[in-house]
Amino acid sequence: MKALQYIIVLLISVAVFAAEVDAASWYIDKDAVGKDDGSSWTSAWTSFSAIQWGSGSTCSGGVCPGDTVYISGGSTTKSYYETLTIGRSGEEGSPITFKVGQEAGHNGTVIIDGGGTSYGDGGRDYGINSGDYNYITINGEVSGQRRLDIHNVHIGVYNVWNTLGLTVRYVKIHDFGISSGSGAAIYAFNAHETEIAYCEVYNGYAGIVSSGNDTNLSTSYGDNSIHDNIVYHLDDDGIVADSGYDIYNNIVGDLYPGNNFSIDLRYKAHSDGIVPKFQYHRVYNNVVYDVWNAALYPGQNTNWQNMAHFRFYNNLVFNTNPHPVDFPYMTAFAWGGNTAYGTLDDMVVANNTFVDLGGYAIRFTRNEITDTVTNVVIKNNIFYNVGRTIKGAISITWDNNNLSGMELDNNVIHEGASGSQGIRFGDGYSTVEAFNLARGLTNIHEVPAFVSYTELGGISNNYHLASSDTAARDKGVDLSAYFSTDKEGNPRPYPKNSAWDIGAYEYENESPAKITTLKMIK
Repeated sequence: MKALQYIIVLLISVAVFAAEVDAASWYIDKDAVGKDDGSSWTSAWTSFSAIQWGSGSTCSGGVCPGDTVYISGGSTTKSYYETLTIGRSGEEGSPITFKVGQEAGHNGTVIIDGGGTSYGDGGRDYGINSGDYNYITINGEVSGQRRLDIHNVHIGVYNVWNTLGLTVRYVKIHDFGISSGSGAAIYAFNAHETEIAYCEVYNGYAGIVSSGNDTNLSTSYGDNSIHDNIVYHLDDDGIVADSGYDIYNNIVGDLYPGNNFSIDLRYKAHSDGIVPKFQYHRVYNNVVYDVWNAALYPGQNTNWQNMAHFRFYNNLVFNTNPHPVDFPYMTAFAWGGNTAYGTLDDMVVANNTFVDLGGYAIRFTRNEITDTVTNVVIKNNIFYNVGRTIKGAISITWDNNNLSGMELDNNVIHEGASGSQGIRFGDGYSTVEAFNLARGLTNIHEVPAFVSYTELGGISNNYHLASSDTAARDKGVDLSAYFSTDKEGNPRPYPKNSAWDIGAYEYENESPAKITTLKMIK
């Protein structure tokens, strides 16, 4: 038996060794003076178009699955004035990987310049075009820094229909899109097994867009992920995802038509923060600030029809500057519209903190004749100083004041210095107390105590709960059927045998760290 086990281990080791031997490294350096065959830095390919792609049933003669292509960034920076066009697929477990050079002399910033004279106008369509190829990894990381910079293009990274295994990490994409009103930093259609992470996106039209139609949808959570990105100063949406996405730890904000292009785009762009579509999304632990329309906006290409399985939790949403008079409010969470139809099932909006908004914290609009809404849970949220312009905290317009299909309970709702506690239900408004009394609910009309807070203070505020808080600490209901940690990964409840806290943060101590990541944006 021991001999058989030894043989099995030996065979596995040989197979792993063979796979490692087969994986090759290739090199691109536009200033190389060698053989131009990609075999070393000295003989590196001198352009993206010179890359040789492997072919044949066993793949040979060039870049093959499992290979890594290194691109020289010089000692500090090196610019490439062409599109990196991918020429073949990797395989599951053996992607084709593009990386910035890792050693001195080649680990500077790789710049892909699309040649646009103003953003992407007059420039190339794509910085990187992976076409319809599968299992492609783009990694700009060097020692934890972003060293791949794409700009002056229409679209930064482009990927077409129904592909598998696109990974984009540590890429900076900026000054993109065209003035007629289109473009995106990253564009992927109906993709699966996708990861977009640690990227910085700014000064362009739309941000990270994974969109498509209602075919080939994900049927479970976690098929794809968009996480730990910084997306800001755009004209259109920050993050758009079609199905099966975990969207977490992102910072998204300063989204307004006219930031970069003509102000007339406000009638074309619909600047929302995070827009998950269709089904199976978990949106959590994000910060969304200063958007033109809605921070969290579950929607769909065709009027929000047949949506199911959404989780929105532990998100922090705030406004720092009132919007201009042409559109003077920001909504935290919105679903539906005057022409909405279809079904909505299994949506949870819980333990979020929504502060200082001009518009509603929650807005649901539904065509009561044709829509079906079931299993919607809105609990444990803080709605504070919201409705500053529109004069309402929550708006639900459907079914003649019937809450059937929705649990709207156990939230902290308070008007603060200049907001509203008003709950619009159907055609009328009521106070929190009257709303509760009419329906036997327990929403809380008290001021939450934050560690530090001034109106519209943004990142100067610390939105953790203070020790003096009596509105939200230990006042939450147990939602562990959906999630069990707070925005910072702390367990709920804390301490273990206490009750849940309301809002994005579980109380731990009197001096938790405040948000500082936004300082690099501001």
